[in-house]
Amino acid sequence: MIITKYLAEFTIKIMTHYVNSADEYKLTNWHFQLPVSNIKRWAKLHKR
Repeated sequence: MIITKYLAEFTIKIMTHYVNSADEYKLTNWHFQLPVSNIKRWAKLHKR
């Protein structure tokens, strides 16, 4: 069983914000108060 720290709905909300805005990783990080590494990882997965 895989345990995730963040709900899928939350990650979708973050990726929707990241893709639809002109914000970069650091601004998205500031907006949601998340580690930049998480946002980079999710963006990488989103591009697949």
